[in-house]
Amino acid sequence: MSSAVGKAAKLAAALVLINTPRSVAAMMYRNKLETVDGNTIDPMARLIGGLINKFRVPGQLPTVEESRQQLANLSKLLDAPAPALAGTRGMTIPAAPKPVPVRVYTPAGDDEERGVLAFFHGGGWIQGSIETHDGMCKRLAAWSNFVVVSVEYRLAPENKFPAGLEDCYTVYKWLLDNAGEIGGDSAGGNLAAAICGLSRKDGIQQPVHQVLIYPGLDFRMATHSHQSLANTYMLSKDRMDWYTGLYLNSDDDKSDLRASPLQETDFAGWPSATVVTAGFDPLRDEGKQYADVLNVAGVDAQYRCFEGMFHAFCSMPKVFVQADEALRFCADGLKRAATAT
Repeated sequence: MSSAVGKAAKLAAALVLINTPRSVAAMMYRNKLETVDGNTIDPMARLIGGLINKFRVPGQLPTVEESRQQLANLSKLLDAPAPALAGTRGMTIPAAPKPVPVRVYTPAGDDEERGVLAFFHGGGWIQGSIETHDGMCKRLAAWSNFVVVSVEYRLAPENKFPAGLEDCYTVYKWLLDNAGEIGGDSAGGNLAAAICGLSRKDGIQQPVHQVLIYPGLDFRMATHSHQSLANTYMLSKDRMDWYTGLYLNSDDDKSDLRASPLQETDFAGWPSATVVTAGFDPLRDEGKQYADVLNVAGVDAQYRCFEGMFHAFCSMPKVFVQADEALRFCADGLKRAATAT
C-alpha cells in the first residue's frame, strides 16, 4: 500500500471513529484503560489519543510547516459549533517591527461594563493561530461575557524568544485602558504568566486575573509528570524538546523568567488565577505547582485537573464533553474576578 493510500485509509477510519459514542468507547476499552499517577484515561481520550498517535511515526518529527497544517486540520476536525456572539472583527495593534493582528470577539447583549480578555493561543510557540483557537475564544466570550481579543503573535523559529512574548505584551499594554485580563492555553498560558511578571517588574498596571489552560511554565521540565508521561498522548517528550529548540535561542533562556515564570521566587501581589490541567499531560504538575505557589503567596488561585484528559483537550469539544466543562470553569473564574474588582 502506498504512503498516500495508507494515509487516506487512516483518515477515513478517523472520520468514523471520531463519531463513536462514549458508551461504545467505554465498551471497546473496558479493562484496557491505563492508569498513571492515580489518573485513569477517559475512554474517549484513549480512542482519540490512540488515533492521533497512529498518524505519527515513532522517532520522526514533522517539518514546522507540516506541524502547522496538522494542528489546523485537527482543530477543524475536532471543534464544534460555538455559541452565537454579537460579532467578531479583525484589527491590528501598532507595534515594532510590525503591527500585531488580533481578532475581537464581542458577546451578545448590551453591557458597557464588560471586561476584556487578552487571549494567547497555544501550539508550542511554533504553531497555532487565531483560526485554530477561534472556537475556544467564542466559547470564552459567550460564557464569561468578556470581550476576547485573540492575538496573532509572531511564531518561532522564524521569530525566536522573546519575539512572540513582546507582541503579546504590546497588545496587553494597548488594552490597559480597557482593564484587560490575561488568558491563554499551553504555550499561550506561558506567555500570559510571563506578562504578569513583566507588568509587575515594569511598574505598570497588572492584569486583574489570569486564566491558564494546561500551561508550560518551566523549561527545566523536571517535574514528576514530565517523567511519568514522557510518552503519553498528544504531547510527548520528543515534541517538547523539539518545540524548545525551535523557540529558545540557547539553554540560557531556560532560566529567563520571561520564558520560565514558575522559576520566580516572589509571587506576592500577582493577579488571581484560574488554572486548568489534564491528568495525562506532562505539563500537569507545572500547572498545579503554579496554583500552589500563588495560594501560598496569598493569591487566590482556583485549580482543576481533568484527570482522564490529555493535552489540548479543550480544543476538541466535538469528542470531549470535558472541553466545554473546562472552559466554563475558566469563564466562571473570569466572572468571579470581575465582581471582585
